[in-house]
Amino acid sequence: MIEARGLKNDRLDALALCQRLDRYVRGNKKAFSIVRVPSEEEERERAMSRQRQQLVRERQRLAAMGRSLLAMHNIHVTGRWWKGKAWVRIKAQAPGWVVE
Repeated sequence: MIEARGLKNDRLDALALCQRLDRYVRGNKKAFSIVRVPSEEEERERAMSRQRQQLVRERQRLAAMGRSLLAMHNIHVTGRWWKGKAWVRIKAQAPGWVVE
């Protein structure tokens, strides 16, 4: 059976990996890339950072949705419009169902 050259399969991948490993063991340090595995502490810190970024993006998304809803009622806001005096002003201008 003739095998197509463009077709990838596990046997070809395994063969390529073995050939690269052989070249690496024989001294070709460019045959593989050395990857440093982070410690558990580093992973924990990265996870916390990623979660914080995710929460910030979600807050920004919700703030944009709120701005859009208010803009439909001709109320234009900027910054952290859901806090303090800005929110008091919005509550006075916006329809009740929007404030809810």
